[in-house]
Amino acid sequence: MQTSQTTEVMTRKLFSIPAATSLHDAYELMKEKRIHQIPVVDKKDHVIGVLEEKNLDALDIDDIFRVEDFVSPTHSVTEDTPLRSVVLFMLERKLSYVLISSERGDVIGIVTTDDLLWYLAHLLNDKPNNKSNRKSFLNADQIQTIGEISRELAEMGI
Repeated sequence: MQTSQTTEVMTRKLFSIPAATSLHDAYELMKEKRIHQIPVVDKKDHVIGVLEEKNLDALDIDDIFRVEDFVSPTHSVTEDTPLRSVVLFMLERKLSYVLISSERGDVIGIVTTDDLLWYLAHLLNDKPNNKSNRKSFLNADQIQTIGEISRELAEMGI
């Protein structure tokens, strides 16, 4: 299978936590690993939701709370979904992440707003006249789309 832009952008090293993990331990792991979303798995290692840092910021995190009580529903696309569709999916739903699944349905990665911003920074270079460094898929329509995406992200506060 040919790699897609989506699989090039996604983070493959995916941390997950069991649903019975204390909220305190999950929060500490997220701070240590510098991640804002972490998939939550059941006893069979199936993703049942995602713990998002933004949902924890207002809480008094204590060991008595379990992750399973604070999971958000998962949002996912398949690995062959075009990157532009992934971005639009995230924008339309005001998401800061989307899980990437294999054809078999296994979660194989995550695309976050940070991943997209790093990718955008890589596409933009300091030498605008140096077309040899540009990706061949960039055309006038897509440059406008990148601008629109940047504006949308700014309006979302991301």
